[in-house]
Amino acid sequence: MAAMDQQVMRAADRLREVRDELVEELAAILIERAGEATGSLPLAARHHWPTDVQDALRRFVDAVVDEDLARVCDPGGVFVALGAECARGGVAFDDLAASIRVASRVTHKHVHRELLSVPGVGLDDVLEVLDRFAEGGELVVKAARIGYEGGARQPESDEDSRTRRLGGALLHGDASAVALARACGWDDDAVIAAIITTPQDAATIRRESECVLAHYPRARDVVLFHPIAEDKLATTLRPLLAGHRCAVGPAVHMLDSVRSLDLAYRAQLIAGDEELTFADVHMLEIACSADRVVIESLRRTYLDELDDVPEDQRTMLLQTLLEWLRQWGHRPSVAEALGVHPQTVSHRINRLKDLLSDELDDPVVRAELLVVLTAMSVRRAWQVP
Repeated sequence: MAAMDQQVMRAADRLREVRDELVEELAAILIERAGEATGSLPLAARHHWPTDVQDALRRFVDAVVDEDLARVCDPGGVFVALGAECARGGVAFDDLAASIRVASRVTHKHVHRELLSVPGVGLDDVLEVLDRFAEGGELVVKAARIGYEGGARQPESDEDSRTRRLGGALLHGDASAVALARACGWDDDAVIAAIITTPQDAATIRRESECVLAHYPRARDVVLFHPIAEDKLATTLRPLLAGHRCAVGPAVHMLDSVRSLDLAYRAQLIAGDEELTFADVHMLEIACSADRVVIESLRRTYLDELDDVPEDQRTMLLQTLLEWLRQWGHRPSVAEALGVHPQTVSHRINRLKDLLSDELDDPVVRAELLVVLTAMSVRRAWQVP
């Protein structure tokens, strides 16, 4: 028995060692599978979680390997909070429970695969650890139910509750969104822009805006939905948002809110450290980087010949080609943008023509190169779970 316990401990130690790698690998998979379980698209499913998926996974794995499953139901824990926020956001508990159970099964499978590679750990020991994960998964459902029941009891008359419920309904495409919008003073055909911001900035923006804003708190940020005047761009919010860290999606019908949020997220990735960024300003980069399979296909079609060029030279040539395409081949403008002499631009373009078999004279090739090079310049926009 002692030997078996020692083997179980060895399995637990292995999971501690690989925890961070396991969590990183699992997070994106769980979001996608949870979205499938509830009928949501993966991109939309990413926005439904009011807690950090990786943080929740870490806490779950730790509770299992430490043999301390009781803390899963800690009243102040992340899983109780998950249930409470989902209740306030209008997520059906059955959907939440289904998502948790899907996540539990996927985690179970990955842990099983990991433990099979541990020397000296037998099948019975693996099964014992897996039983803990199965038990832990059901405790997460229990904890979420506790939080859900508490969150659902929040008074409906409270304005903060109404706008929070509206935010959740908009994200989930819930049928209650229209009625909730009316209760908040919005028209049935309201146009909104999604805003990703910090909890502190969200409070200030809600206070300073002349409109009623729907909101949805998440683990590290808050999503706001701000009404936009008909036929206006989201950039009309610039005076209100100046001085706040925000990423803003385009103006859309309120029932398409999640699309605005997806584009706000992509703009945030592209803009990097910019304090205030609008998807409307980055639409070219967003459009060009929307499908990584297309981009990789175009890269193989046109740029494989550059793979043998030293990296520093390849980077220089691709930067020159991108500017040359943007500037319609106007050498002085390209040279000014790159800070080099026009003759240097000519030398680089001639070399590129040799490498690309003179295909730069084909207008279709030039258009496709502009797409792939623009996408390659904003790789962060591909980092969507």
